[in-house]
Amino acid sequence: MKRYIGIYGGTELTKNESAFIQDLSYTLLNETDFVLVTGGFQSSAELPVGAISTDHSVWLGAKKIISENKNFMLDERLETWLPDKRYDRKEEGVIRFSKGRLKELTGKSAQARRFILVRDVDALITIKGRKQTIMVLDFAFAINKPIFPLPFAGGDSSTYWNNDDNTAQIKKWFGIDDLFIEKLKIVSLDKLAATEKDQLIKKIIAALYEGIQRRCLILMAYDPEPDQFYLEVVKPAVEEMGYTAIRIDREANEGNILKIYGERLQDSDIILADITEANPNVMYELGMAHAQNFRTILFSRKKLEQDSRLQIPFYLTMDSIENSDATTEVGRKYLTERIKVHLAKKRE
Repeated sequence: MKRYIGIYGGTELTKNESAFIQDLSYTLLNETDFVLVTGGFQSSAELPVGAISTDHSVWLGAKKIISENKNFMLDERLETWLPDKRYDRKEEGVIRFSKGRLKELTGKSAQARRFILVRDVDALITIKGRKQTIMVLDFAFAINKPIFPLPFAGGDSSTYWNNDDNTAQIKKWFGIDDLFIEKLKIVSLDKLAATEKDQLIKKIIAALYEGIQRRCLILMAYDPEPDQFYLEVVKPAVEEMGYTAIRIDREANEGNILKIYGERLQDSDIILADITEANPNVMYELGMAHAQNFRTILFSRKKLEQDSRLQIPFYLTMDSIENSDATTEVGRKYLTERIKVHLAKKRE
């Protein structure tokens, strides 16, 4: 299962800062689990000649691998997510590159592209940055997306650690302690030996593996009652178990819904399906998941008596279906606990 890592940050990195991001990207790309995502920012008219951006540094790291391994599948390991050219800060003279797999967000501004990047990656690393970076970090924090700001280069990525709540959550996500955080803050790239840099990068990647959340795709009818159950029961239970809850109706306005579902299905670790109404769309989506042998958890918000079981599609009658009366507090608690139990088993 590929994990998408966004690397975001300053557009004026020093030579040593850029070299660190290049080495970090190079090492991440040599780990077969990761796909790196950038915004393709190369330069702008407002920046001094020779300024190196975070995005471009990621590409330079990938370029090093290509020079060493002609069989490296760049399109499968590096993605460039670009905003619509019509809304891409023309007044600043922004120049972007297109490397790896290109994803053009038609109709989306640079701002919207940032939010989509945060929403769709599994974790986010930032370095330096100002104004836009703090906005990206805040948005990620708000939606419970693991963020790893590198503090040693200053900027937004450093000041974000000044808030105790931010620090506590980052520690929780990545399983890191105060000692490692303090070491991160005092790193001097100008004085960092090559072996020390390698060790630091290995520790950061180990923390990423710890912090990356798994994805749980939720299949439910798009109606008020199931929506309320999703917000009050399903989503909190899924997130408590360390998964990111995904519902494609939140993305239906971004293109072909079947294509979006297919992409989200391939990116998910587990499928959680509400079959209460035997909704045709849910049944279709569940059929696709079963056909591709995805792991599924089925539940019903209504108690399944013998008569109601007869209404369930035959192919689902052999599956275990968690069910209870979700209109009662007891029923809701029961379904919450059973969903958590199943998710816990899937993580083992």
